[in-house]
Amino acid sequence: MNNSHNGFKRTRHGLIPSSWRNDKLANATSFLKDGTHFSPQSNEGPFRYITSKNIRFGKLDLSNCSNISTEDHERIFGACPVRQGDVLLTKDGANTGNATLNTLEEPFSLLSSVAVLRGESDHLLNEFLLQFILSPRGQYAFTSEMAGQAITRLTLTTIGQIEVPLPPLPEQQKIAAILSTWDQAIELTEKLIAAKQKRKQALIHKLITEPLLAVRHSNPKSGWDEAKLGNLIEKRTQTSSDLESFPLYSFTIEAGVTPKTDRYERSFLLKDGANNKYAIVRFEDFVVNPMNLRFGAIGRSRVQNTVSVSAYYDVFSVVNSKCDSSFLEHVLKSPLLFHIYETVATGSLIEKRRVHFSEFVKISISMPSLDEQTRIASIIDLQDNELKMLSKKIALIKEQKKGLMQQLLIGKVRVNVDSETVKG
Repeated sequence: MNNSHNGFKRTRHGLIPSSWRNDKLANATSFLKDGTHFSPQSNEGPFRYITSKNIRFGKLDLSNCSNISTEDHERIFGACPVRQGDVLLTKDGANTGNATLNTLEEPFSLLSSVAVLRGESDHLLNEFLLQFILSPRGQYAFTSEMAGQAITRLTLTTIGQIEVPLPPLPEQQKIAAILSTWDQAIELTEKLIAAKQKRKQALIHKLITEPLLAVRHSNPKSGWDEAKLGNLIEKRTQTSSDLESFPLYSFTIEAGVTPKTDRYERSFLLKDGANNKYAIVRFEDFVVNPMNLRFGAIGRSRVQNTVSVSAYYDVFSVVNSKCDSSFLEHVLKSPLLFHIYETVATGSLIEKRRVHFSEFVKISISMPSLDEQTRIASIIDLQDNELKMLSKKIALIKEQKKGLMQQLLIGKVRVNVDSETVKG
């Protein structure tokens, strides 16, 4: 790749090489349509019916795809004949801007929430267009044009007015090929993460769920004894309004106890911060969101210093010397315990059902010896550590690709195009 310092022209996307074109999609595409605006009469049949829920960020997800009849399909497909290799773009709702290439060989029907774009063969490659749409500049170009009241959307006319930088076709091809290598690395890592997660769940079932079920069925596994949570843990009742000494942290299902971001900082809404008490959380304390416990809102703090969280949360520590904290965390976050939380949750409204701490401590689990707890916890912890490393890896790859997009898609960094890198 060679850096170019002159020969640029100014466009809506900034400076691009003078040899590049900058054109509206209405001019650069040979096909720009959306799917049907009328619901099919059928809900089963031989043809797939793809909607915005099937268009992910760079992926076509058919895991939850409907089917329709031949009659409905012929009517819809006749108005919007999708080809393999076309760009599919979500144009309605919260996921507007998601886009992918159509990888399917067979014909299918589309809902109006998805637009089909096909580049002019002598101006725009679909692979390059997809990379532009998925880039930070492309996402801004599309999402900033959304309009609507209840549901925000893009119209086909609006999409057609969006401008795209257009290198010569060989350069488009090379840029798309370079960026696709990052996509392949992301896909490979995602598959590895999925395999690791599947293995972790299998280990949890074998090492934790099966022994727990055996006790509940009055057939305990040898060496495992029943214990109530109330005999293992103690609620921490300490509170404070001193946010200087005990910084206010968030608690989420995904990240556990984590520093508050500006987005979630709500302390400024309090009329008198000095009179508002927060729950104190020490290193390795457990934090529970009673409302969302049945969805997995429980975790152990990895924050070394003492912090505070919303007093709405329950905080407890392990006080029984025969209980390993890491083992207990895996038990409390196992699928079987999620089911138990659901059974003890109370509340008249489903969305507001909560597990009171007084009921939480009555839950019975089973435990092996301390040495066996430590061994089981170390096996599952190893899986967690591998998953964390892979998550960091995929985040780094995505960030690298994003930076490369910013450079390549406006020609700030140029690619070398030769006979070996250009097809045909």
